[in-house]
Amino acid sequence: RGEVSDPDGFRGGRLTFGRGIVGECDLILGVIGPTSESFQLAKKMTQMAANADKSICFVLNKVEPAIEEVMKQQLNSAKVIGMIPKDDSIFMESLEGKQLTKAFPEIDDICLKILMEI
Repeated sequence: RGEVSDPDGFRGGRLTFGRGIVGECDLILGVIGPTSESFQLAKKMTQMAANADKSICFVLNKVEPAIEEVMKQQLNSAKVIGMIPKDDSIFMESLEGKQLTKAFPEIDDICLKILMEI
């Protein structure tokens, strides 16, 4: 409890729920980008979480007004705990290896919701 695990499970866009990691967690959090592949993965994650009797929730990432509704429609809205807007300045800072300088109030809200879930 109170710990965050970031398993090295992503391999080519797929997450492995093996190695007993799911059994040790309180909540599974999926960060979903605006791609069909991400939403397919989210559906698989939801099924794996259900099979493991674990709670799962999602954060929509790189959300733009033009695609927000389409992204929301892809998932059970009750499982979406927040959205992070697309911001090119974050991408550029990351690409250039710079320290990220922008803060998103949405992240604070997401963190509070995660704490309420666990």
